This record gives sequence, structure tokens and C-alpha cells, in this order.
Amino acid sequence: FADAEAAFSKSLAIKEKLAQTFPSVPEYRYQLPGTHNNLGTVLESQERRDEAQAAYEKAVLIQERLAAEAPTVTAYVVALAGTYTNLGRLLGDRGRLEPSLPWLTKSVDLLESTLRQDPRVVKVRESLCIASWARAMTLSGLNRHAEAQKDWDRALEMDNGRYRNELRMKSASNLLNLQDHVREAAAAELIAGSANATAEESYNAACLLALSAGLTSGDQSLAEAYAAR
Repeated sequence: FADAEAAFSKSLAIKEKLAQTFPSVPEYRYQLPGTHNNLGTVLESQERRDEAQAAYEKAVLIQERLAAEAPTVTAYVVALAGTYTNLGRLLGDRGRLEPSLPWLTKSVDLLESTLRQDPRVVKVRESLCIASWARAMTLSGLNRHAEAQKDWDRALEMDNGRYRNELRMKSASNLLNLQDHVREAAAAELIAGSANATAEESYNAACLLALSAGLTSGDQSLAEAYAAR
């Protein structure tokens, strides 16, 4: 981490000089906040969260100006949304769930707007998956499970398969809080039926079905069916 921090700090000094010397070249200003973001990630990994937050906030200031100047440049919008997500997630990890929500919502709204313009852009879909996931976690932490479920559903919709079973598991856990055993059991079956399900994922699917059996409101046959499965 120390070596990474030193490297990003050197990179930052060079990019700051470039951006100041050639302010009319957007590429230099675009690269600069990306390095602030990377440095923030390194600082966050060392639990230096105040410094990480400051790095993300510096990135946001530059990215917001870029996105305002060129709102049709998708790369600027995606980068800004990613920093919004990082900042919101960091605040959430610090236990500041309410303050994290506006940042996460900014990210989701920005990406949703961009996606409507062109739903084919892969990076937008990937970023929206992560942003929806982060906001779902925050809403779940605030016991706003119905709102969280919308974000879990959206994250699953945007996922390219990379996080599929992990997202299904988290979504199913949220459905437990909503006492929606039908959708929870369906998610468990999708996890268990996945071609690449690990032993741990299969075990977790069985646990979900066992928990579903306790939510059937006296429907003994359905409870037994879940338990048998």
C-alpha cells in the first residue's frame, strides 16, 4: 500500500501540472480525478478514511465540471458516477448511512439517465449494477427493505453474470426481511440450479429454503416442500 500510495502521489503531481499547463486539453483534466480516485481507494484500504474521503471529494469537483462542460461524453459521466458511488459507499462503511444516500442516489440517477440515451453501453450497465448494489446495502442497513429490493432487482438486471449468485443471495436475504418466501425460495432455486454454483452457494440456497419454510403462514404442505427441497 505504501508503494502504491507513493506511485499514485507521483502520478498525481504530474497530472496536476499537465492540467494546469494545458487547461484546454480535456483529456488531462479527465485523467487527474481518476488518480485522486485511485489514491482514495488505496487510502481506504488502509482505513485512512478521512484522507480517502478528501481524495474522492477532490475527484468529484473536477469530474462535475467536466461532465457539465461535455454532458454527452459518456466516459465523463461514468467516471463521475463511479466517484459518487465510492464516496457514498465510504460514508456507509463509516456508519453514516443517511449521509451516504444522496451520493448513491446521484450516481444511480446519473447512470439511469445515461442508460436511457443508449442502453447498449456496457460500462454504464456495469456501473449501474454497482451503484444499485451499494444503495441497496445502505437502504437495507436503514431497514428500508422495500426500497432496497428495487435496487437489488435493478442490480441483478444490470449484472452481466459476474456477480449473479452473490446478488441473488443478498436479494434473497432482503426478501427474508420482507417475509416474501415465494420470491426468496425462487432465488434459492436459481442459486442451486446455477451451473457454476459452489458448494458454499448450494449450502446457502438450502439455508434460504429452510428459512422459507418458517414463513409460510401455516401452509404446512408448502413448508414441508421447502424443507424437503
